[in-house]
Parts: sequence; C-alpha cells; structure tokens
Amino acid sequence: MEDLEDPEQRELALARKDVVIQSLGNVLRRYRLRPEHKSLAPDGQPVTGDTAGLLRRRPVLTAPVLTDLTGKEGNKLIERLAGVITAPADYRTDYGSRADRWNSLVLPVLRAMGARELTERTGMSRRAVERALPSSPAESDGAPCFDQSPIRAGGG
Repeated sequence: MEDLEDPEQRELALARKDVVIQSLGNVLRRYRLRPEHKSLAPDGQPVTGDTAGLLRRRPVLTAPVLTDLTGKEGNKLIERLAGVITAPADYRTDYGSRADRWNSLVLPVLRAMGARELTERTGMSRRAVERALPSSPAESDGAPCFDQSPIRAGGG
C-alpha cells in the first residue's frame, strides 16, 4: 500500500489514473495546514499553517472601473466534472466591466503625459496625437482613438 500523504507517491498514483480515496482524517490533517487567504495573521502577515492567534480581516481594495461582472451560475456542472468542458468561455457568462476603462484609466494618463511626450513615445505626428486625444471626457464617445496596443518607451 502506498503512502498517499507522500507527495511523490500521490503524484505517481494520479499519473497512473488511480482513484485516490482519502480518509476523513487525511482531509482534516491537510485542511489544518492550508493557508487562509481571506485573513491576515495577528501581525498583519499572510496566514500560514503555523499561525496562531486571532486572525485579522484582510483588506480588499477595488474600484468599479476594475470590476468585471461574471455570472456565478452552475452551468454545465456534469460536463465540467467529467472533463468534457474545460474552457471557461463554454460555461461562464461574462457581462463585461462596470465602467469604461479606456476613459477612466487610460485617457487621463495620456492627457497628463501631453501631446509632446506622446509624440516622442509613439512616433506619431503631433497633429495626429492632438486629433486622437480628446481634450475633455465629454469629447470622447468611449471608442478609443488610439491603437490600444502597449506604448513602448524609448523607441522599442
């Protein structure tokens, strides 16, 4: 009988496509040592299997412009469990972002950089940059005027 608590033995068993049955004791022993991602240790550091004491709340920072709306429906569970469907696009519903990232994040940075610096970094003419860059958010229709591929600094 193999020791399936040994990571190498467990990996070999899984590679042979053996059905690995775990006892409740095995599950509980491993659960006790798993990291706790939703909390911080009393000293503010990430929680480990050796952390002791009252855990603190882990701060979560976000903004609507950084939030994507995704459905949590249990779509095609049987097919997913059987491994027939593995691509998230085949079972997950994405509703898009909560805010327009181009106007909220990119355009303000481009405006702050100014036409001169953008001309130097992109190789575009100053006039092309000025035409492509609306001077105020009201002038932008939400569709980017620039190619949204990354701008390389230093001519690279």
